[in-house]
Amino acid sequence: MDIAPIQLVDYFVHSIQVEALTDFDSSQPANLDFRSLKVSTDVFRADDSRERSFGLELVIKQEQIEEKNLPYAYELRMVGFIEVLPPKLSEEK
Repeated sequence: MDIAPIQLVDYFVHSIQVEALTDFDSSQPANLDFRSLKVSTDVFRADDSRERSFGLELVIKQEQIEEKNLPYAYELRMVGFIEVLPPKLSEEK
């Protein structure tokens, strides 16, 4: 079996924030639409002493949108850490 060139070292949920929206009309259907989600990413060096160690941050966010009947606004922030193997190690079995 080949070793993957990128190894997941660790991951965790950094934060979850949920807010009930007061403008939500429960007598009407919710206007959930995945296109209104905001997704952002960031890559950073996780450890300055290790040149092949990186951190990744993923943020998924839904904010209140005036024309949508949404029950909640929320933000989910997750962080993961990876190690990139040197080319020689990733090619060896």
